[in-house]
Formats: sequence, C-alpha cells, structure tokens
Amino acid sequence: MVRRELPDDSGIVEGVDVDPHREDAVGVWWMHSAEDIIVGLGKGRGWELPRSVETVEVVRSVVRQAVAGQIEVGRGRGVTLYRVRTSDGVVREDTHEGWAAFLLSMPWRPKMRWNDAAPYDRD
Repeated sequence: MVRRELPDDSGIVEGVDVDPHREDAVGVWWMHSAEDIIVGLGKGRGWELPRSVETVEVVRSVVRQAVAGQIEVGRGRGVTLYRVRTSDGVVREDTHEGWAAFLLSMPWRPKMRWNDAAPYDRD
C-alpha cells in the first residue's frame, strides 16, 4: 500500500504500485479517494474513474492485461503512449511525456514506434 499526499492539498490517497521485474513489461498503479479511483500504466497520468463496481472491473482488467503482456507501448520523441483494451471493450490510452517531449515539442503528434509489452512471467 502506498500513501500519497496530492499536490493540490485535496487530501491523502492510498494506492498500489505493481512493478514487474521484466524490463519490457509495463507496471500498473492505482489510487483511490472517497470520490474516485485513478488507474494508470507505467509512468502515465492514468484515468480518473468514478468509484463504482464497474471501475473495479476496469482496474482488474488493466492488471490482467499488463500481467499477460497485452499492452501496446508506443515511444517517440520523449513521449510514451500505453494502449490497453479493457474487458468492457474500451481501448484506453495513457501518456507519459518526459522533458524531451517538452523541449522538442512540435505542432503535430510525433512518429511512434509501437511494440507489445512483455508478460510478467519469465518463460
């Protein structure tokens, strides 16, 4: 369990980080407060979802897909995009933009190199 104080002084949230040992696998994290659940992939910003039974199923689905290596990872010019299809059929994207993305920003979306994430097991 990870406890974090939010930077906007809106309170303390509790969450979980699942960090795989394989280099090409993608980690999953989630946090919850009294109002919502935020789930994300890798270093992405995550998705803020209402606190509900349906959202818990989305979190489970994201974890299952990450463990199985069913995450698409796109990298390009300081940007990493993560794509996952959840059990409700929705394709969700999460984004991490590093300093290179800020320094090398262009008015168009950078060309991405896409790969599938590795599964968590060590076959």
